[in-house]
Amino acid sequence: GNFRDRLLESQQHKEALFTLVQMITDAGLIKKNENQRTDSFHIIANVAVPAASELIREGIRICLRQLKKRHYDLFHQAQEKLDITKYLKGELSKAIKPEPDETLRRQRLTEIVEDAKALIAFLDNRDLHPVVAYRRSILVRLLYENTEPAEKGYKETKETHPDRIISAVDPEARHGAKSKTKKFNGYKAHVTETVENKFITNIAVTPGNVSDCEPVVEKTQEVVTETGLKPEKMFGDKAYGTGENRQQLKEMGIQLVAPLHPQAISEDLARGNFTYDSEKQTVTCPAGITTDKRTYHENSQAWIYRFPKEACQACELRETCTKNKNGRT
Repeated sequence: GNFRDRLLESQQHKEALFTLVQMITDAGLIKKNENQRTDSFHIIANVAVPAASELIREGIRICLRQLKKRHYDLFHQAQEKLDITKYLKGELSKAIKPEPDETLRRQRLTEIVEDAKALIAFLDNRDLHPVVAYRRSILVRLLYENTEPAEKGYKETKETHPDRIISAVDPEARHGAKSKTKKFNGYKAHVTETVENKFITNIAVTPGNVSDCEPVVEKTQEVVTETGLKPEKMFGDKAYGTGENRQQLKEMGIQLVAPLHPQAISEDLARGNFTYDSEKQTVTCPAGITTDKRTYHENSQAWIYRFPKEACQACELRETCTKNKNGRT
C-alpha cells in the first residue's frame, strides 16, 4: 500500500534494521569481526501471468485510473479524443476470457495494442505526475516485450525478453529460478546473517531474475558502513563464488568462502575431482598434479588454470579428462 511505498522510498526499514544490529552488537551478542553468511530465498508474487492481450489491457486500465486520479482535466480530454471508456466501464473493464480462435484472438490483441499506442501518444511530451509517467513507461514496455507487427495488425512475439514484465499489477515482479526445475514468479530476498547466533545483519529484495551473486558486495559494504561490523569471512554457496565477488570482498579485507561459480569451472571440477587452494592459489587434479599457471577470463569473471601438457600426455587419466593436446585447463 501507500505506507509500504513511502517506507521503501525513504529506506527507513534499513535504518531501523541497522540501528537494531548496532544495539545487539553493543550488548556483546555480535562480535565486530564475526563471520557471516549470505543466501537468498524466493518470494512468490500474488499475481497471475496472463497472455499479451490481458497484460496490455490491464496496463491500460491502471494507467487510465492513475490519469483520472492525478490529472482529472487531462483524463477528460483523453475520453473525448480516445476510445478508452470501455476499459473503465465497458467490455474491456474486466479480464478477457481466453479466445480459442486464433483470428479472433489476433483481432482482439490488435484492438488493444492500437488503443495502448494511442494513449501513449496522447500522454507524450506532457508534464505528468511521476506515477502517471511511470505507468505510461510500463505500457510502452508491455507493447515492446509482448507484441510485434503482423500481416493484419499485431501478434504475440515469440521471443522472450530476459527482463520481461510479467504483471501490470506488480510490474517489478519477474520470472525467476532457484534451480533448473524450481521456477517461480516474483522476487528474491537476499539475506546476510551472523554465523554464530544467526542475527540478520542485512536484507535486500530484488526482482526474481536477479542472480544470487549480484547483491552480495553491496550488501556487505552496507553492513560495514552502517553497523561497523566487518566479518573476517563471508560464507556462501556456489552461486556467490564468482571471481569478481572474491576480488571485491578481498579489497574490503573480507575473505569470501564459497565453491567456485559453476560458469567458471568444468563439469569434473564441479564434482569435486579437482582441489582448489585459495591461500596458495593453486589447483590440484585427480592425478595429484598441482599448477599455479593461470589467466583471467573476463566473460566468466574467473581464473582459468592450465596444467602442463607433458604431465597430461603421460597421465593414465587422460582419456577421461581431456582431449586437448596442450593439456587440461
